[in-house]
Amino acid sequence: AGDSCGPMFGVRKADLKGRQVAEALALDTALSWPPRSRINSLEVGARHSSGGALAVVLTSHPLGRTGAHLVVLSDRTAERRAGEQARRRDRLAVLGELSAGVAHEIRNPLAGINTSAQVLRRRLGPEDERIRFVDVIQDEVARLDRIVSGLLDYARPWNSTLRRVSIPECVGKVVGLVRETAESQGVELQARCAADLPEIFADPDQLTQVLLNIFRNALEAMLAGGRLTFEAELIQRVPFVRRTGGRRAGDPVLPQEGPVLPQPAVQMRVADTGDGIHPEHLPRLFDPFFTTKPTGTGLGLAICQTLIHEHGGSIAAVSHKGQGTLITIELPVEKRHGQRRRDGNGAAPAHR
Repeated sequence: AGDSCGPMFGVRKADLKGRQVAEALALDTALSWPPRSRINSLEVGARHSSGGALAVVLTSHPLGRTGAHLVVLSDRTAERRAGEQARRRDRLAVLGELSAGVAHEIRNPLAGINTSAQVLRRRLGPEDERIRFVDVIQDEVARLDRIVSGLLDYARPWNSTLRRVSIPECVGKVVGLVRETAESQGVELQARCAADLPEIFADPDQLTQVLLNIFRNALEAMLAGGRLTFEAELIQRVPFVRRTGGRRAGDPVLPQEGPVLPQPAVQMRVADTGDGIHPEHLPRLFDPFFTTKPTGTGLGLAICQTLIHEHGGSIAAVSHKGQGTLITIELPVEKRHGQRRRDGNGAAPAHR
């Protein structure tokens, strides 16, 4: 058992010999031993030696009348995580639809409040001490309008115009937009792309929006200076299977039968040396309306995630408090199932 358990739990075979199963494998539940039935299957929580959570199914099989049992341990962590992500996407889809309806209802009265405040400002005059209350009204209306605009951006369906996009050109544009801010804060910018990096089929405006949002978030975490690094390289990965938003006609709802072969993808990494993200905040980083900024709407990264999923990609974050944050984006080089992606002229791209 040690030969198979070692890699799964990150422990050595020698460390397992002669120890209780629950203790040696850091299981979150006590086991009833020996099993009370011939075949006893139990799903338990466990922990990898590195600290990561695992979902493990233990199945025991009696070996004749000897009283011994064969115990099979199956790692179900990836399946449980995929199920949680699917349920989370479903919840967010419903939230997006509700948000769109609420946003439309809020925008009209906001316009009326802002117009009334402008009339009051003209009637009071600049010397009237009550003008400060008008300023508060207009500032709060502007803040609510930003939230409503973000709601509509998050909830509306995205129509991506896919064409061949050069990652170096795209990130070069983003670096140009944030360079002045970075220099004023004493932040060093570095952008490196692998020489063999291919073009990908994407919407250049949406990809620029995603990277710009991530770069700006990184700069906000380095007000006292630091280093912001962008790296891109070609990798091989199992394609991301979309179950809800972003799924095109012909895409499989579930993985196809047989092995799913890795396909070429571009991996982009944006790393900063800022304050980092508190561990309890990290799981909610891409949730709509979650923000730690006093004036933030909490929709920037949620929209980024939606756009990346629309492109058949994935986005993830790793962070340590006081040590910075790493955002990793993976996008397919070319879509190889369902309807073919088409460039701006409507022509289907050739296989690479």
